Amino acid sequence: MVFGWSRNGTKVPLGVVQLASPPVDEWGEPLWNEEVEAATLTRGSDFLAPLLVEVSPGMCLGGYLAKAQYRNAVRDYEASAVLVTRKNDDLQATVFISAPACTHGDSEWQAHTQRLTASLPKEHVANMVHTLRGLCEQAHAQQLLKASSKPATGAEEEIAAPSVRERNGFAVNQFIVYPAHGVGEILDIERQTIAGAELELFVINFADEGMTLRVPTAKVANVGMRKISDAAQVDAALSVLTGYEDDLREQTIELLARIESGDILELARLLREMRPWLRREEMYKTVLNRFTREVAIARGLDIEVAVSEVERQFSRSSAPAE
Repeated sequence: MVFGWSRNGTKVPLGVVQLASPPVDEWGEPLWNEEVEAATLTRGSDFLAPLLVEVSPGMCLGGYLAKAQYRNAVRDYEASAVLVTRKNDDLQATVFISAPACTHGDSEWQAHTQRLTASLPKEHVANMVHTLRGLCEQAHAQQLLKASSKPATGAEEEIAAPSVRERNGFAVNQFIVYPAHGVGEILDIERQTIAGAELELFVINFADEGMTLRVPTAKVANVGMRKISDAAQVDAALSVLTGYEDDLREQTIELLARIESGDILELARLLREMRPWLRREEMYKTVLNRFTREVAIARGLDIEVAVSEVERQFSRSSAPAE
């Protein structure tokens, strides 16, 4: 999907939502409107789809639509997002979160509605459904905190569960690979009981991106989180670099999916394929950074040494000179 551009005579690709006008309100803010809803009715409760609006012959505006559901024992949440603006490499997302009124224990929960805006790097779009589900989960946690803060006559004081150091094969201070963000370090495992519901989260720091992410310990398989590759896997990945591909024909979204697969062999293949003609592009730098960072951690090297190792492997390639 290319934002703000289309050639004359371009046909709307399969899977693209075509709209009569941009989904914005009278102030130009992104809006999930009736036309968008009608265009996405057959896509189910969880989807990510590009949108395209032809504003003049041969000139199109584009963006993305996304929707996700989060279900728990209390009630169901739904989140939808419209991404129609772009500034440099950041996409502006307007997210709508809603949940119906319900009864939980002795408490009456009112209907929940929330609208928020967020800016995210373009390479995170492919992971938007998971992001929306995480926002719903955060909204529910806030509701639980709010409910637990209300005084209750005769209620016993809740005691936070003791902290843990390992869960589902991952431990505190361990480096991991999170497909959407690359190499991160588990700083802590937060665990607490709030209003009868237990929440347990990995607290993961991504030094390269300057961000900290909280991931439910029960969801690591769903998001593809894995351990750092072992020596044999790193050797196999480095050996991939000595091959050569004369062309790379995947579309941008397919490339993003390969980057966010979290597979070190796939990252190595991408480096080999992209090197001849995308060496100075941002996407190539993202792949190179994630690959060399994992090599450095797996082999106990400084990042500069790992970069040199990758360059040595490339020097053995049969690729023609640039």
